[in-house]
Amino acid sequence: MKSIKGKILLLACCLLLVFGLFWLMFQYFHQLFLQQYNQVLERYLIFQQVSVQSEQLLIRTNDFIHEESEKSKENYVSTRSLLRQAQSKVKRLQNDENTAGVSDYTHLIDSFIESTDLSIQAHQQERSDDATRFYRKAEQGRSFITETTLSLLEHELTIHERLYAQMIQSSKELQIVGWEGFLIIMVILLGCAYWISRGITRSIAKLTKGARFISSGVYDKPIEVKSKDETAFLAQTFDQMRISVKQSFEELEAKGKLEQEVKEYQYLLKEMEWRNLQNQMKPHFLFNTLNTLAKKAYLEGSYETSDLITTVAELMRYQLAKADVEVTLAEEIEMIRHYMTILQARFTDRLKGEEKIDPACLHVPVPSFLLQPLVENAFIHGIESKEEGGTISIGVRAIEYGVQLEVTDDGVGMSPDRVRQILQGMPATQGKTGSVGLSNVIRRLSLYYRREDLLQIQSEAGKGTSITIFIPTTLGERRKLDDSDFDRR
Repeated sequence: MKSIKGKILLLACCLLLVFGLFWLMFQYFHQLFLQQYNQVLERYLIFQQVSVQSEQLLIRTNDFIHEESEKSKENYVSTRSLLRQAQSKVKRLQNDENTAGVSDYTHLIDSFIESTDLSIQAHQQERSDDATRFYRKAEQGRSFITETTLSLLEHELTIHERLYAQMIQSSKELQIVGWEGFLIIMVILLGCAYWISRGITRSIAKLTKGARFISSGVYDKPIEVKSKDETAFLAQTFDQMRISVKQSFEELEAKGKLEQEVKEYQYLLKEMEWRNLQNQMKPHFLFNTLNTLAKKAYLEGSYETSDLITTVAELMRYQLAKADVEVTLAEEIEMIRHYMTILQARFTDRLKGEEKIDPACLHVPVPSFLLQPLVENAFIHGIESKEEGGTISIGVRAIEYGVQLEVTDDGVGMSPDRVRQILQGMPATQGKTGSVGLSNVIRRLSLYYRREDLLQIQSEAGKGTSITIFIPTTLGERRKLDDSDFDRR
């Protein structure tokens, strides 16, 4: 199978190769022209530099003679050094065609510099006539240098005239070849692009037609693409998807009817189980009995027993009346207080309870029995096994976008592996009193708030456990929250 990627890569490689060859050829000739041009230009600039520096040196000599100072002396020495540097460059330009001319030129420079030096020395020795005579000689030398410079430049122009003509002609020919090559490459590129795009678009058109049929609900039209690239495999896969979608719709219709029947059956089954549970517990009889016992204990002076029986009755009433409904935090906290009272009655001084509750948060609605499993888990798995007992703390406070609930104990704690298992949904060990467990609380939060990150556990073996729950205040705010909303300790 010739893949589309292979075709495009082959075309790209050929284009890169051709363009690369053209680029190398242009670079080669360009560098050759630049090198020749720079050589010629360098010779002109060197001769020009000698002419300029000789004139400057004569000016510096005149300045020193008329106004002797350290600055005029420094200017003279600096200009003399630049002229010597230009002279050394002229010597490197000597070849078979200009040996005599360059040699005479360098001697003229030496004679000129010597005349300026003698003029300066005569002036310093206060021999004004000799200084003037040597300065006149230097002026004559400067004139000879200027004339010789023009003569050498004329000679250079004569020598390189043919080279310039060849460079211009080669540049024109190279430009023509470049345009011809560019046009040929463009024609080849357009032809290859049309050939590849035609093969791809023809197959895609058939796929598009098949997609329109599927989107309109027609699943009986097969999709066939007769090509040897990826579009053929795509068409085959698309056709299999068409068959699968058709079968899925048929199965969904059958499953929909079956699920409706199953839901009706489950609803009836749950209703029967609930009624059966009510019939077994006889809640009114049980409440009346507990109230009678509480009054009897009160009349007999057993006030603590009376309060405990009343607490048990309230706790059972809450369990039956508030099961699977939404309650306020105030109701949930009150139920936790009843539960803690019963635990403290059983275990006396071994169990202590603490509360830190913001009253402004008590109106917030929460699922019923949200905190009781956490308190029960903290006691059974954290404190009960400690001989000295421990403390369970309940915290409720407002934070940004919601309310934070916290149940903390100073019990035996949990290992990191056990914490990870609970958060991943593995059921916790059931408590002695039938607690629904931490895993079920996590599941209830997920179903109720449609979020998976509302509960966090921090625990350390031997130091205790802290379970934090975040309660979003509105559905809109639930979508804004992330892990940063938790107040981590």
